[in-house]
Amino acid sequence: MAAYKATNIRLGQLLDSHNMTAPDLAERVHVSRRSMYNYVKGYRPLPIDVAYSIAQYFGVTIESLYDWVLVEA
Repeated sequence: MAAYKATNIRLGQLLDSHNMTAPDLAERVHVSRRSMYNYVKGYRPLPIDVAYSIAQYFGVTIESLYDWVLVEA
């Protein structure tokens, strides 16, 4: 079975495509503005519960929030 690793978070692209800012999204998924900024910039890992909330808000899968690379075949 193949193994994959999440690399870049794609929140910035998602925000741009929906004409939103990080503070807007922070308010909608109930996290602090500072935390959301850190997630968007990739300074902190995105917790699974926040990723789930973001995915639900935008109607996408959690997987689509990241770029993925194959690490083992």
